[in-house]
Amino acid sequence: MKHIISLFVFGVFLVLTACSSSPKPAVEAEPVAVEFTKDSLITMVQKYSYALGADVGQTLKNIGVEMDMEAFNLAVSHEMEAKPLLMTDEEIEAALESLLIQVQEMRETKAKEEAQQAKEAQANFLEKNKLDSTVKVTESGLQYKILKNGEGNSPKRTDIVKVHYVGTLLDGTEFDSSIKRGEALSFEVANVIEGWQELMTYMSPGMKVKAWIPSDIAYGEAGAEPIIPGNSLLIFEVELLEVIPSVVPELEASVPDSVEEKSEGEAPKADAKAEKAAPKADAKAEKAAPKADAKAEKAAPKADAKAEKAAPKADAKVEKAAPKADAKAEKAAPKADAKAEKAAPKADAKAEKAAPKADAKAEKAAPKADAKAEEKK
Repeated sequence: MKHIISLFVFGVFLVLTACSSSPKPAVEAEPVAVEFTKDSLITMVQKYSYALGADVGQTLKNIGVEMDMEAFNLAVSHEMEAKPLLMTDEEIEAALESLLIQVQEMRETKAKEEAQQAKEAQANFLEKNKLDSTVKVTESGLQYKILKNGEGNSPKRTDIVKVHYVGTLLDGTEFDSSIKRGEALSFEVANVIEGWQELMTYMSPGMKVKAWIPSDIAYGEAGAEPIIPGNSLLIFEVELLEVIPSVVPELEASVPDSVEEKSEGEAPKADAKAEKAAPKADAKAEKAAPKADAKAEKAAPKADAKAEKAAPKADAKVEKAAPKADAKAEKAAPKADAKAEKAAPKADAKAEKAAPKADAKAEKAAPKADAKAEEKK
């Protein structure tokens, strides 16, 4: 439909309002569709209504699924006019979930198709591009040609480099540019994609190259959406401005030859000192041993004497404590016997009182028990 129904109804409303002062015909004419133009959008309500429609329309277009505009506009009018909806909340939620799954499947299928097409396109391009005699091709598939020579050592993967670059896709789309930002980029070589790492090792400060980096050593089949689609060949113009060596130099390079020579010359001296020191250490040990034995022999009698002195004192303490314990036990015994004798008569009296009651209860219970027994028989 060229125009959504809500706008059609609004146009009919304007026509009917304009003709309200004329006599009504015997037979009402069918509504006539009014085609909107930019000049028709006069009021702010008309303008934002159209703007909302355009926004919704753009969203639906981006989704890319088939739409029934009559059903869509009907639902909008029902919501706006607070009329009962034709679907329950559960049905609406289920329908939208189904739509989401459908959209995801469509996008995944489309992405795979486009990635396959990109893979084929870059393969064809690289096959032709390598025929250029100025283009160098590496084992990984990286292709580059030198636009300007440089001087100095190539950076290692642990070094930091400062570069200017422009990156484009095979179709010419520019996705990044340090030149447009007005600021060169510095980074450690090991922290970028594999194709860049390899390219840096072929460059020297001041060199400028144009490079073609296959997707296999770039962002692969997944890409880096939304900027770089899957299986994208990346084309860079790169100028290496500066190389900053890694902070820790190689160990071998940091040790001067003179130091190594001194170490080699001093090793025999150290061995000789160790050999001279060994006999002295043994002699000291031999002298110290008799002294240690003599001290031990002197200390042993003293320890025995102390033990002998302490033993009588311990026995005396035990002997003193024993009579006291016996005396306490003898005093406590009569009291315990007296308490037992007092408690015995009371216990007997209680038993004598309880006995008749128990006998009476037993006599009363016996007939009942006998009667129950006979009934059961």
